[in-house]
Amino acid sequence: MNILLGTLLFIICALVGFRVASKYHKKLVFIQDFKTFLDFFETNIMFTQNEISTLLNEKKTAFHNEFNLFLDGYQKNLTNVKTYLDEWTSKQNLVDKDTAELISNFMQGLGRIDSTAQLEAIRQTKESLNTHLDKTREEQKKGAMSSRLGVMAGLALFIVVL
Repeated sequence: MNILLGTLLFIICALVGFRVASKYHKKLVFIQDFKTFLDFFETNIMFTQNEISTLLNEKKTAFHNEFNLFLDGYQKNLTNVKTYLDEWTSKQNLVDKDTAELISNFMQGLGRIDSTAQLEAIRQTKESLNTHLDKTREEQKKGAMSSRLGVMAGLALFIVVL
């Protein structure tokens, strides 16, 4: 009975640790996807100048699930982008508030200004995003530690229960 209880406690602690680590990883991946998105748009504006809807559909497979969901919501609400992005920012639980606002501000102006101004907006957003990305990478290290801590706490509880 004690072995079963100890095993159960170990599994629960390990899962909690991995769940916390997963949240930090998803946040980092989302921000990296947004940076890739900015690079892609910068290249397109400089060379091909295709329509935004075409570009969004074309590039979807290059991103992870969370960012694809964001882009899908953006595309579905192209007529009412500001409302969608304000709602997305307020409900955001993946990235922090500052990062969400940075993404929202950029996406509100996407395709609504000339190419020179759009390139400048991309450059400014990328500069600001680098700070957020560095901060998120540091948080990612904490996330990795939480998974280790979950396993170690589970082992400790397993030993105590035995």
